[in-house]
Amino acid sequence: MPTRASFLEKIKNYYDGFSFDGQTKVYNPFSILNFFRKYRFSNYWYESGSVTFIESYFKNHKIESPETYHLIKMQAAKLAAREIEEVCPESFLLQAGYLTIVEYADDYLILDYPNQEVLSSLSEMYLTAIYPIPHYNDVGTRLWACVRAGHIPGIIAEYNAALASLPYQDFAQSSSTGQAGESFYRSLFLMLLRACGLQAHGEMPTCRGRSDVLIVCSERIVVIEFKLARTTGEIAGKWREGEKQIQASGYLEPYATQRLPISSAVFVIDAQKRQIVADRPRLEQTPNSSAQQADTLKEPWQS
Repeated sequence: MPTRASFLEKIKNYYDGFSFDGQTKVYNPFSILNFFRKYRFSNYWYESGSVTFIESYFKNHKIESPETYHLIKMQAAKLAAREIEEVCPESFLLQAGYLTIVEYADDYLILDYPNQEVLSSLSEMYLTAIYPIPHYNDVGTRLWACVRAGHIPGIIAEYNAALASLPYQDFAQSSSTGQAGESFYRSLFLMLLRACGLQAHGEMPTCRGRSDVLIVCSERIVVIEFKLARTTGEIAGKWREGEKQIQASGYLEPYATQRLPISSAVFVIDAQKRQIVADRPRLEQTPNSSAQQADTLKEPWQS
């Protein structure tokens, strides 16, 4: 049962965070009023009007994945008024409300996404206009259920189905080399999670490194490390590398005191098949226990 404090924090994470000076933060009035009218978390701002022009800008200017613009540094001079078609992507995203100012110095800005509503909305736009995945909402709903249950094989199966639905050109266009890199698979996975309303973070820092994906929901915490295998012979080694990285970098340690189960897994990408290898997840750590439990270590046919 959520507490009053946790409920208010969730509202803040969804709709607060817009800033014009890097210090004072404000809520999106349209979204917060709709929330109190309907008492339902939703992307009200994105649903309020047409985004055809924004989608067109994204396509024409090759806007990179949402992860690219997380905590990005920008020269203040680039904010100078000019024709919309001439502004850089960072300036466009800022003026369109998808980015906000988190730090303002004399000659530069640090920009980031203001809240979960904006990040979810941007993810929806990508999945509609840039990387069109059929019925991505349905995929997201099933992903949500798998995350809540800690069912790693199910998460992999749903994501692989989404990857299989993408045109082959999207994999080639995602990189200057013509081959999709690890960041492409990680970013697309984060988009699917965020579009369905899950709180998902990319490259979450700890005191000894950065985990690729952190998923937080009311039922559990999930940490995922992505590794790219260019050949089939690299798969086993990449999986072991990811396992060692999770342990050595202590990706699970910041959440050890939270009263939630913690699951983690290594997602090895088979670059030739453009699929995630369905390998075993790491042991799940239960609350208030230093020992790791093996109750989520099930092969796909045992689920």
